[in-house]
Amino acid sequence: MADGELEEGLLQSGVAPTNGDAYAGGAVRPARPQRRKTLINIPQESDYHPDDLENCKHAGIYLRMAETYVPFTHKPELPWQVENYLFVHSSRYCWLELFFGLLLVALTLVEYPSVFPSFPWQVAVTIDALCIAFFVVNLYYRGIGLGAKFDLRSNPTLCVRVIVIAILILNLGLTIAYPHTARFVRVVRVVLILDPEYAEGVRRVCRQTMLTTYEVCDMLLLIVLYILIFAVLGFYFFSENRKDPYFATLGTSYVSLFTLMTTANYPDVMMPAYYANDFACLFFIIYMMFGFYLLTNMVLSMVYDSFKNTQERKFKKIFLHKRHGIRNAWERTMGDGEVGMPFQTFFKVCKSYKDTLSNKHIYLAYRSLDTDLNGRISFDEFQNIFDVLDVAYRIEWKEEGDPNELFWWSQLSGGAKDFFTKLKDVVEHKYFEYLIDFVILANTIYVVVRAAEEHPQSSDSSEATAHRTGKIEWLFFSLYMAELIAKLLALGYREYFSRGWHRFDFFVVFASAIGIIIQESTTSKKSAQMTVFIRSLRLLRLVKVRQSFRDVVTGMAYLVPKTGRFICALLTFYYVFAIVGMGLFNDTVSRCSPFSGISCGSVPRCCANETSIIPCAIDAEAVCAANPYGGQCVDDIRYQCAPKGLDCGGEYAILPPAYSINGRPHSNVGGLYQLNNFNNVLRAYVLLFEQMIVNNWFVAMNGHVYMTGEWARVYFMIFFLFAVQVVTNIIIAFIIDSFMTVFPLLKKKGKDGSKGWNRAYREHVEISIQEAQAVFPSDDLEVLLPVQLLKYKASTELRAADIDRILFGDEIKNWLKEEAEKAAGVWENTDLRPTGGEQQASVT
Repeated sequence: MADGELEEGLLQSGVAPTNGDAYAGGAVRPARPQRRKTLINIPQESDYHPDDLENCKHAGIYLRMAETYVPFTHKPELPWQVENYLFVHSSRYCWLELFFGLLLVALTLVEYPSVFPSFPWQVAVTIDALCIAFFVVNLYYRGIGLGAKFDLRSNPTLCVRVIVIAILILNLGLTIAYPHTARFVRVVRVVLILDPEYAEGVRRVCRQTMLTTYEVCDMLLLIVLYILIFAVLGFYFFSENRKDPYFATLGTSYVSLFTLMTTANYPDVMMPAYYANDFACLFFIIYMMFGFYLLTNMVLSMVYDSFKNTQERKFKKIFLHKRHGIRNAWERTMGDGEVGMPFQTFFKVCKSYKDTLSNKHIYLAYRSLDTDLNGRISFDEFQNIFDVLDVAYRIEWKEEGDPNELFWWSQLSGGAKDFFTKLKDVVEHKYFEYLIDFVILANTIYVVVRAAEEHPQSSDSSEATAHRTGKIEWLFFSLYMAELIAKLLALGYREYFSRGWHRFDFFVVFASAIGIIIQESTTSKKSAQMTVFIRSLRLLRLVKVRQSFRDVVTGMAYLVPKTGRFICALLTFYYVFAIVGMGLFNDTVSRCSPFSGISCGSVPRCCANETSIIPCAIDAEAVCAANPYGGQCVDDIRYQCAPKGLDCGGEYAILPPAYSINGRPHSNVGGLYQLNNFNNVLRAYVLLFEQMIVNNWFVAMNGHVYMTGEWARVYFMIFFLFAVQVVTNIIIAFIIDSFMTVFPLLKKKGKDGSKGWNRAYREHVEISIQEAQAVFPSDDLEVLLPVQLLKYKASTELRAADIDRILFGDEIKNWLKEEAEKAAGVWENTDLRPTGGEQQASVT
């Protein structure tokens, strides 16, 4: 049974529990009645009356619109519209729509400025035209084909699609006319990858992010004004100091303090003023205390509160929208006087709702809902349809008896069975784990020692050392392999690979075996080092030593996949800024040169106005010949002048080709920052990630400002405020909420050892072998034929929606109370009052 916190949180969702052991984290239910003897067959299309078939299709559409949060006013009514809806919402078509959207975005890799300059632009234009043609057809099916109206107020999504496709057609024409020009209009392509149903989670995060940004705009504006006030004060305080370049003008003062707010230039920005006056440090201390420690954390608090409120409002709408959709589906299929929904109706409704559902899955879901086993499900049972359809059903191979019967060697007899029983006890003993942890620690120490021995300055490089190293490698590998084989034999492959740490161990040992084979077959030193490195990853198993470590790592492993939609949303925002950046700054900083303004032949003046010199690795003639901008070396001392000040951002200085290795500047002579540019979309993504990390972000900004103008700072500052102050804080808010929800479950799991802490739905469904043969005859029946009763276990992980149920448990009670009051007011004036189970479900 699941933990108490999970039970309490998920039972507040207002959904009535179904049959079996537990729903939504452990709600206990009465014992099931005796199972029926009647078999149910999978219905065919000919088994339905045309009117009933049409009603089932409409009910399936209601469920689909409820799940995807589409207003029911957009529901198709005519038969041909219904068929078009089922077609465009089929799984294959949705994947096709997502594929063409991603393909259209991926064209940025081969369009100017291209990652692959040799790729023919004519091919890219052809692919672009095909994608646009698909979305034009898609627009017809989703618009005219569904009877939708092109009205901005009633159907804004359809109007946005029309505008986007019109812009894409314009972009296609511009590409044909000017194939080597960066175009800003490509930013609208992100709409087409957010529009498909399979991108619903990412689309929701993007919408919530924009709403949160709008709500915290005032706070961001306050930060801008705060920096401006201190910039004016700093200008008047420190501008008289000619040795202080950070406050020479009001604009320089503002940029310096904006950068200081990110801590990227601290304490460099303070040192000239601090050198001139000891009390100048108070200005910067006060600025950072109120700006960095107070204002930025207030922004985090406002973003957290705004995002949570936005999330709550959205979750409420989705939650109630699903309940209304379920009611609409029920009312569409159930006629007057019918006491429940039969399996034939339920089957066709599910097929219309989601065509990928198998017959087996639908049948087990129906049996899971049919608590009294009377062949019909009531309305309160039907309200759990989304929960029973979103789970995975797996056979429990054995129900009761000796626990060792779960293992493959249980069929053996005599000494063989006793041997494997004792082997299982050994590999599961805590002292065996302690022994393996000791081996891992020894392996780690060995890796460190070997790394020290193989240092270039190490004198111990004899053949004896190499031979000794090989023996130690084989020793550790043998121990790891022995552990793996012992556990595989004792637990069996099903039980072994069902545990995450065992899968990780298998991967490491398998990779180590491949590495040793490569090492023995080649003399490559890198292959040997890689083998040792892979085996050293087993050091991660040391986190199992302490329960608190295990809880944190387990929580991380659980939450990381849940942040996928946030990461995709972040990449979407990156794409928008990357397209704009390529349009503004393409091929700008790559023209920076430290030799600007220095001409060959002026040896006496070479270092007259420069601040430093660097060793000259080549002759002066080679420098002048290789550098198109002009430059020189001082022949007698063989030194070259370094550029004065920042020049083109300082770190963006490009050295002559003679100083390069494989086309990249040598790290000893600078110029590496030229790689941080907007020359293609991949370079832009790397640069934007560096900007989000904040450290040295101003270096890239200064380089682009030098080659364009002061206006370039607006782009980088807007990205900082949006990406760092809003998007990053939203991700932090989600992680904090999710971890605060999951961590108590982990701590309780650690105390009582309970399993299934991360399961939102756990269910057991029993069917006879005859039912299994009639419904899904190919489902491992050759293995289970001797068994007369099959027991299926249905479960699903704690999902983002389930976490929301826990977070907003108290609010859900109020929502359901309001819904019940509204429904009661409607029923008093209409003939729609439900009876029996329906009335009970409406107030659950």
